[in-house]
Amino acid sequence: EGVGKDSYGIVQSQDAYEWGQTISGFGDLPLVSAGTLREGRQFFFTYQMGEEAPAGIKHTPYLTVCSSHDGSLSLMAMFSNIITVCANTLAMNISSTRKGKSNKVTIRHTANVDQRMKMALEALRGAAAYVENTNAEIVRLATIKVRDFTPLLDGLMPVIDNDGRSKTMRDNARDAVRSLLRSQVIEDDHRNTGWAWVQAVNTYENWTAPIRGGDRATRQFDAVVKGTQSLTTQAFGQVLALA
Repeated sequence: EGVGKDSYGIVQSQDAYEWGQTISGFGDLPLVSAGTLREGRQFFFTYQMGEEAPAGIKHTPYLTVCSSHDGSLSLMAMFSNIITVCANTLAMNISSTRKGKSNKVTIRHTANVDQRMKMALEALRGAAAYVENTNAEIVRLATIKVRDFTPLLDGLMPVIDNDGRSKTMRDNARDAVRSLLRSQVIEDDHRNTGWAWVQAVNTYENWTAPIRGGDRATRQFDAVVKGTQSLTTQAFGQVLALA
């Protein structure tokens, strides 16, 4: 149960759903997931925006609308390639929104929230550029050739010389990334590219890396709050430096 000030504007689930459906420029968006979190205090909807295949690499952009009934989560609309199905994937979507990108709009819970929702529709029209920008990034990564991933791995996860638990953990992490580079996560046509490196690191970070001191969703939220640079962001920068 949440307690808000008199100026707090309640956002009903139906209002948030209709907000997502009425975003212009995308037509009738199919609903692919919906749910509640934190004992019903938070809720989300995810819509499919279409299918893309830049440089032959298939990906599906999604729109997630989320909010809360108790003020714990602002009303947000986010564009990403991840379907929100749980607290973990919601956290991943929030953490994927980067400064300078137009892939998130946040509206505060205030008494004039209805007016702000209408104003946000105009801003969301510009967020269609997210798909175009994502496609351009994929094409760019796919055209950068990488003959040897070892220097990139050494830069991202330097070898630890001393014996001990930290060395074992680092070696395991390096082996996991190497394994992902050889796995079906990477399309055969793009195995020796910057795209392969970023995808392998991203998969390791979000799905494979061991978690200590909390669940994966908590770690994702902490990274957002603390502004921690993710391994994926570092990997992306490494590839761009090769261009």
